[in-house]
Amino acid sequence: MNHTIRRLNFSVGLNLIITSAEFIGGVLSGSLSLVADALHNLSDSVSILLSLIAYKVSLRPPDAAYTYGYRRAGILASILNLSLLFGVSLFLFKEGLERLLRPHIVKIDLMLIVAVIGLLANILTGILLFKDAQKSINIKSAFFHIMADALSSLGVILAGVLIHFTHLYAIDTIFSFLIAGYLLYASIGLSKEIWPILMQRAPYGYNLEKIARTLAQVDGVENIHHLHLWALDEHQRCLECHVKIREEDLPRLEEIKRILKELLATQFGIHHSTLEFETALCSDRGVVGSHQETNKHYH
Repeated sequence: MNHTIRRLNFSVGLNLIITSAEFIGGVLSGSLSLVADALHNLSDSVSILLSLIAYKVSLRPPDAAYTYGYRRAGILASILNLSLLFGVSLFLFKEGLERLLRPHIVKIDLMLIVAVIGLLANILTGILLFKDAQKSINIKSAFFHIMADALSSLGVILAGVLIHFTHLYAIDTIFSFLIAGYLLYASIGLSKEIWPILMQRAPYGYNLEKIARTLAQVDGVENIHHLHLWALDEHQRCLECHVKIREEDLPRLEEIKRILKELLATQFGIHHSTLEFETALCSDRGVVGSHQETNKHYH
């Protein structure tokens, strides 16, 4: 079992324990913000579990049915995690509105003890997942759940302190609204990273015209067209294009292809490319033309 799987397993177990403690503590103390934190922590546990399953699936090699492999399993898990965040935030808004209509007295001591334990557990889980979150958007979504819950635990503690000195129990409900609002904002923000991959958008920071122009500068290349660039996942970029060469350069085709692939890998970080060579422009007139300026068009 590799280190990533071991850390994910430990994180799931720890969060389930803390979720149970916070939920029981929230019910006994009458704190909606603590129950909100428990529900968020439960979503963390589910999130990490989804990330764990997706990570294991993504390690499977390509086969005849899934020729690119199972890399996008992590993207699917991220979508489920975002949906979970969104659902929890709406539920907390609903509960908060009902609590405003029917105020509850909160047992501050129990609320604070459980919230502090939850905060420490979330910090520990965050430390465990931090390194892997830098490499995978799947684990990053789980890590984001954990950090958001650490902030909400901190908010519960702050709410408890304020209630202790002011005796305004509505503060507990207000902080539950803040937690819900933050979860909603976070889910929208993270979706902006996933949506371009699902829609096969050209990755941010890549200029198709520059790529075409660079490739066309190779000796023997007359035109680059039918250029497509997309991300298979958050790491692997894929490119395909048509390459027009002169008939007299056909004997050099393999040499030209090698040079083009090296340029794509070294200058643009594109290691998976499919190049179709031709000696006359294909019938598709949508041309990314680096030498024929009047025919520039991306599709």
